[in-house]
Amino acid sequence: MTLMHTAAIFDMDGLLVDSEPYWERAEQDVFGQMGLELTPGMCALTRGRRIAEIAAYWYARRELPGDIATTAARLQARVTQLLSEHACAMPGVMAVLDLLRERGFTLGLASSSPRPIIDAVLERLGIGPRFAAVVSANDLDHGKPHPQVYLHCASLLGTEAARCIAFEDSVTGLLACKSASMAAVAVPDSAVFDDPRFSIADLKLPSLALLTPDHLRQLAV
Repeated sequence: MTLMHTAAIFDMDGLLVDSEPYWERAEQDVFGQMGLELTPGMCALTRGRRIAEIAAYWYARRELPGDIATTAARLQARVTQLLSEHACAMPGVMAVLDLLRERGFTLGLASSSPRPIIDAVLERLGIGPRFAAVVSANDLDHGKPHPQVYLHCASLLGTEAARCIAFEDSVTGLLACKSASMAAVAVPDSAVFDDPRFSIADLKLPSLALLTPDHLRQLAV
């Protein structure tokens, strides 16, 4: 029996917007002022997690001044500033949103970022009105890889999770949407594209720009 997908739910950071360089810069700025010099590889260890979880990760491993809540707030402010000034859409974003709209999909956003960061990106890219539901895992009990953010977004869209296609760029996010019983399209960064953990995706692409109507038909099985 063919499963008709009626909704598409997107991650944001690293998928819709090239935000990872600015998250990395913000983490290096904030933690650097506290005496912790983070390398790009160290920043990658917390990719896809909620902002308080990023702060908690390093407080659990290093002796740092201040507290988790204050550091998370500083990190949020710095990321918001950088993205408001510099955020750019990833290749293919506008075309994919148009393609899905033309085929009658309802669109949602399920991000680990706090709502102020989400709002800054959507305003910068001018795509906020395209999404019928926008959910921040920062406002929920559980962050990715827990499926709560995806399940909540599907509920707001009035759609069964099994009728959603989720788009993710990280393993953490991929685990979340697969745990929610959604079809998953992984769009990993080239540096991690061959990571075997992405094999659980129903479809893996090097860029959103390569998504075609044929791919949508292939997912409807």
